[in-house]
Amino acid sequence: MVRFAAGLNASKLAAVTLVAASLGVVLYLAVTAKGVEAAGDSESQDPIRAAEPPAEAAVLTPIQDPRGLDRRDVTDGAAPKGVLEGTWQLTAVQRGGLNDPGVAGVMIATRSHLVVHLQFAEGNEVRVQSSWRRYRIEDGALVTELLAGHSNLRGEFQHERPGTLEKRQLRFEGTRLRVLQDSSDFIEFVRIE
Repeated sequence: MVRFAAGLNASKLAAVTLVAASLGVVLYLAVTAKGVEAAGDSESQDPIRAAEPPAEAAVLTPIQDPRGLDRRDVTDGAAPKGVLEGTWQLTAVQRGGLNDPGVAGVMIATRSHLVVHLQFAEGNEVRVQSSWRRYRIEDGALVTELLAGHSNLRGEFQHERPGTLEKRQLRFEGTRLRVLQDSSDFIEFVRIE
């Protein structure tokens, strides 16, 4: 614990703090009746200690090249991955039977939820549609329930109505996914992770 005189002014205090930060020292300051107290790196500041391994624990051998590891021990016990799980990059949008070249977006799917962010360039304007949805696959179709979302596709930003249900047909082609909106309109993604 380091004590500074009661007359330590703000500029000196700032200089001490800056020096401590530049040295990578965590500096805690406490103003007391006797002045300002600063605690630097000390054992009393770090009450969390790493647990020691059990005495009977086997010593792990160092791994030189982790790329060659077989990690089925981690994944074999896990539930099977769903067809949508992963990260998908938007690659194409077709609206009104025409390809929309100014699009970007992403869809991230867990076992039961989707986060979708789409962005469309229309002249100098950028249109955005983002949502968080609960989903399930039913007879090859994607059924979603909107949990939260917003869009400015019609001009002003609007919050979309939670609870809205949608059903879209899905078409998989290798790592590509096409979500059909009607007979000619679709959005298409490629799995990136």
